[in-house]
Amino acid sequence: MKYYLKYILQKLIALLLLPFRLFPIKKNRILFLSLEGGSSYEYSCNPRYFCEYLLRERPGKYEPIWLFKKPADYAFLREKGIETSRHFSLRGIYYALTSRIVISNGGYLTWFPFRKNQLCINTWHGSGAYKKLENDTEGANGATKKRMIYAGRHTAAFLSGC
Repeated sequence: MKYYLKYILQKLIALLLLPFRLFPIKKNRILFLSLEGGSSYEYSCNPRYFCEYLLRERPGKYEPIWLFKKPADYAFLREKGIETSRHFSLRGIYYALTSRIVISNGGYLTWFPFRKNQLCINTWHGSGAYKKLENDTEGANGATKKRMIYAGRHTAAFLSGC
């Protein structure tokens, strides 16, 4: 039952976020997400290294933005030219819906109503045969499968070490 409620909530969120679509997508804006909202170190994993590569190899070309549970913990990133915001805040949602590229290692890509002109790249936190997709786990049901189909349609590329 909780999976169906998650699916209904996903559709409701998409409806509530429709007004944000009035804002244009910024072609040089890249949104980064890692371990979305967890208690772990969120500036990490593959999204971090993509961000650092772009800052080093293409300085000033892109507007990098990171979403965190507690942005104040990552104030040091502003010195590098990285904007930060909080997950699920109005500002964070604005950035998510106006970024041309979204680089994540999970989370948002399974439910967030990204726009057609956005490029979503999932770098897949971890890799190997031990990793399971949500449909392969115990308790997967019709609602879970619908969320994964949605995620698949909105993800342009997956990177995996497999």
